[in-house]
Amino acid sequence: MNESRSNIIDSAVSEAVQAQVDAIPLEDINVAQPELFRDNTMWPYFERLRNEDPVHYCKDSRFGPYWSVTKYKDIMTVEMDHKTYSSDTANGGITIEDDNLGLGVEMFIALDPPQTRRAAQSGQPDGFPGKPRPNGGDHPQPYP
Repeated sequence: MNESRSNIIDSAVSEAVQAQVDAIPLEDINVAQPELFRDNTMWPYFERLRNEDPVHYCKDSRFGPYWSVTKYKDIMTVEMDHKTYSSDTANGGITIEDDNLGLGVEMFIALDPPQTRRAAQSGQPDGFPGKPRPNGGDHPQPYP
C-alpha cells in the first residue's frame, strides 16, 4: 500500500474513532479495554479525558471501578503524596487486575514508603543514583 493511501485510511479510521469517542457520554468512558490498546485507538479517549475530565472515575468496567489520572501535574501529585494516594496492593494498587498481576511477589512500584526505602536499600549498592539518602527521602534530590 502506498503512503498516501495509508494516510487516507489512517485519517478515515481516526475520524471514525473520534466520532465514536465523541458520542460516548463522559461518565461512560472506560479506557480499561484491552482492544483500545491492541488497535492503538486509545489516544482520542485519553485526549477527551485530559480536556474534559482529567481525573476520571470509571464506575463500571470488567476490572471494577477505577480512577484515570490523565494530566502530568495530577499524576505527579498522586505519585509524590503516598499518604493520600497509595500504590500498595492492599489499598487498590496500581494495576487494574488484582494481586500484582499474579506474579506472587511484591513489585517495587506497588509499594509505599517506608517499604520502598527498605527495598531500595536492600538491592542497591552504595553510590547508586537511586539509593535513598540518609535524610530519609525516597529520592536523592528533588527534581528542579
